[in-house]
Amino acid sequence: MAPGVIQGDAITALAKSFGDASSLTAKRTNYVGDGGATTSLQGMAQSTGASDLGDEIDAFIMAAFDSTGLFASTAAIDYADGKMEAVKKGVMNQLMAHMTIKTMETALNNTDTQMWDKAWGIYGYLGASSASATLYATANKRCKNYDTCESNRPLGNGANDAKANTAVEDAFKTMSQSSVDIIKANIKGTYIQASLRYANKMDNDLTASPLLEHREHQGEGLSFFKVLRPHIVGDSLYSKATILARIDAVYEAKAVPGLDGRYCQLLGLLSREVPSGFVMGVLNEAGTDSCHANNDAGATAGYAITALAKSFSSAAIGSGGTAMDVCVETTPGKKRAVYIGDGGATTSLQGLAKGSGSNGVAIDAFIMSAFDCTGVFANGAAIGFFAGRQEAVKKGVMNQLMSHLAITYANEAVCGSTVDAAAWAKAAIVYGEPHDVSVSATPQATANKRCKNYGTCASITASCASAAGTGCSGFDYQAKTNVAVFNAFLVATAANKAVIANAIKVTYIQALLRYLNKMDNDFAASPLLEHREHQGEGLAFFKVAEPFLNSGVNGVIESMYTTAYTSSSSAVARYCTGLAAVSSQATATEVGTLNENKVAGTCSATYSGSTSTVSLGCPSSASTTDTVTSKTSSASTAVATMSLLLAMALAVA
Repeated sequence: MAPGVIQGDAITALAKSFGDASSLTAKRTNYVGDGGATTSLQGMAQSTGASDLGDEIDAFIMAAFDSTGLFASTAAIDYADGKMEAVKKGVMNQLMAHMTIKTMETALNNTDTQMWDKAWGIYGYLGASSASATLYATANKRCKNYDTCESNRPLGNGANDAKANTAVEDAFKTMSQSSVDIIKANIKGTYIQASLRYANKMDNDLTASPLLEHREHQGEGLSFFKVLRPHIVGDSLYSKATILARIDAVYEAKAVPGLDGRYCQLLGLLSREVPSGFVMGVLNEAGTDSCHANNDAGATAGYAITALAKSFSSAAIGSGGTAMDVCVETTPGKKRAVYIGDGGATTSLQGLAKGSGSNGVAIDAFIMSAFDCTGVFANGAAIGFFAGRQEAVKKGVMNQLMSHLAITYANEAVCGSTVDAAAWAKAAIVYGEPHDVSVSATPQATANKRCKNYGTCASITASCASAAGTGCSGFDYQAKTNVAVFNAFLVATAANKAVIANAIKVTYIQALLRYLNKMDNDFAASPLLEHREHQGEGLAFFKVAEPFLNSGVNGVIESMYTTAYTSSSSAVARYCTGLAAVSSQATATEVGTLNENKVAGTCSATYSGSTSTVSLGCPSSASTTDTVTSKTSSASTAVATMSLLLAMALAVA
């Protein structure tokens, strides 16, 4: 056997000995060894260069051993089996991959054939005594998962060598830059496969009933991804930094129970990274989703829209700053001008609203009324108050318009004769993608705020799901409505479009009730507090829910938000009146219980109007741009309105 291969085998023998050690404590002792740069695994990791990848790998392995960082108590992978898998793959995959690449690149630079053979020994090969601790073994496992094994390279027991391994073996026959490129490409491809597989395993764990422990797979998947991480390139849609940040969040955040889609997220990011010539295959294990929202054209269009909403959110409203109350403000760069934009049907917020059906036209009219101080926002009218107008336009864009557009595009995607994947992806982004830099201007962000108010967040960590939770990232929890939406967007069907619509309805029932309660507290305060900011904000939130509620319920809610209250108005439990009205439109479990101070300790208000529910499926008309709304009879609407007026008899002076 060539001397270089013998040297490589000596390194993999250390890795094999490490793998055979039975406990974390034994593995730690084995890994640290005698500290020698050539005689211990830790010494090798620390000696591949000054502050290079080897040092990062060592730090990762030691963090898992010592329960620090991601492996610390209460951290994402605070679990013995997760730590065990992290260190095993840290040595046998991260470290062996790094040393293979470092050794062969050094060999090529120095035209050193013995070192080139050493790299081959570290990579692993058929018949090597320590092959089980090498990249070669991992490639052979992954080829079974992706149906990418050779048909004529039998290993025994019906198994065959991975196509990646035969490509690597052939490349190692000639020391050249093209060979280096082939070897690196096949290492990269193998760990794309591994990263995807373990994301899918986490999906299966976290969507099982009851939940399965996911952190072993999380630790293993994270360690596999660490092999791939240095080789990510990125492209015009998703930069290298973006891809790394999004996959880091999958493997490093505290997982959200019930949330699916990690596999789809990684597939959308990593499919663009598959090296030319690498045979990727398709994961053949249970639980893989259709990933219908993985469409670059749709995502690009969606990100353009959320960027418009974020730009609007960031703009000041008046020429004198946010405290300046100016009707028909036309200064460039202010909110009104940003909303109108260039007037383009796809390049301006107003154009998107006006071009998206009658509901969109109504949303534009609402927003412009608040900007221009007309209708309910006129001076002397119910919300003739700057802060109320400001909140109305903000929520008019970021909640009314964005929710409406998400439903509009979802309708376009699944309510025709064929599925439009681009429209479905656009709908998903417009609803809110947690990693989007503009996500704060989307319904997803609002849902995560409301779940804190109603105890309807989903998180492995109880404190992250509570109103008082601190120290939690935006990836450590999600509103249960967001979980439903994200899972629904994995498969483009009319039934899933209805799930998305229902989740939006629930979020904005929560919001409209919360702001009725805020108004109650404003009137109950002594002295009275200004209520019209909450009135304008609540009205805009209600307008999101309005298409999903029957007209009797809408009559009750809208009247409370459009009444011109006076300084002598009494404290009335508008919240209780609203709660009674919406109780037939969503379940108590979906809505949860508002955890903020209420004027009425117990609600006794009743609602006698229609309890019919609105169809959330595809529109029945030819147009797919409007959400279907049902109409109750004029008699039931009259009954509902009368009930409201009686309940609010003391509210208006």
